[in-house]
Amino acid sequence: GAPFCLEDVTLTNPNGFGLGIYSRSTPCCVRLSSCAISDCSCNGVYAYGGRTSLEMVDCLVRNGFSGVAATGGARVRISGASSRIHGNMGNGLYSGAGSVIKVSGLGTKPAFTREQYGKRYFSGATTSALFSETEAHPNKGGDVAENHGGSVVFLS
Repeated sequence: GAPFCLEDVTLTNPNGFGLGIYSRSTPCCVRLSSCAISDCSCNGVYAYGGRTSLEMVDCLVRNGFSGVAATGGARVRISGASSRIHGNMGNGLYSGAGSVIKVSGLGTKPAFTREQYGKRYFSGATTSALFSETEAHPNKGGDVAENHGGSVVFLS
């Protein structure tokens, strides 16, 4: 069916997730356009489940634990020249448990920097403006993390 859409919305939650999307059995499609998700004590956006898909276009995600996290087989696509993910306590993008985050038209994936306890971190050189390298507040846990079969793919 048609996705649930939010446009030009600001989400904050000092006590939890900015937006949590969960679906295992029923398809769930969400589209965020020109939204700002900030000042959350948990992940800014959390997508969970093999029937969950999320599209984010020209969104800002900052000051959460991880900016965008996908687990349990969720599918996420991020695009739009104005998209930014920075200033998070954890990772900018986190993909785990068979989930996939695809970043379209926003430069290259950061270079691999380390592996720790099976989790792969990417915070090296990149052409992507997504993580605002000149920003005074980087993603403290790294720009990208992949764990337990999760992947983050940058497409041209």
